[in-house]
Amino acid sequence: MRLDIISAVLTFASMLAVGQRKWQGWGLAFLNSVAVCILAVHVAPKQWALIPTNLFCLVIYTRNLIKWRRDDQQQRVAPAQALQKRSACVAVNTATNPQHEAIRTLESTLFAKVHLYWRTARSAVGASH
Repeated sequence: MRLDIISAVLTFASMLAVGQRKWQGWGLAFLNSVAVCILAVHVAPKQWALIPTNLFCLVIYTRNLIKWRRDDQQQRVAPAQALQKRSACVAVNTATNPQHEAIRTLESTLFAKVHLYWRTARSAVGASH
């Protein structure tokens, strides 16, 4: 098995993924460090200095993977929660003040459209980086 080629491919793929702000890149970098540690033991002469360095990288990659994954999940949940809160407020206001139902419905629709535009614009900006 050619660990040097595997390591090169994993390095390339992980840097592309991290550059696109994808958390999966840290997982690929983690696998690459494992491959480098194995490679360091199997080459002649042994490259013992690579092992502590890559073990440190494994810790950093794991921390980044967990943090990015958590941030990614929070970004997906936050807009949905805000929309639910807003919908609940509109429902309460409409129940207490029926003459303003049309205005509140329009306001809720406008809020949903602005939110959708914001998400679309944000994903377009993220895709271009």
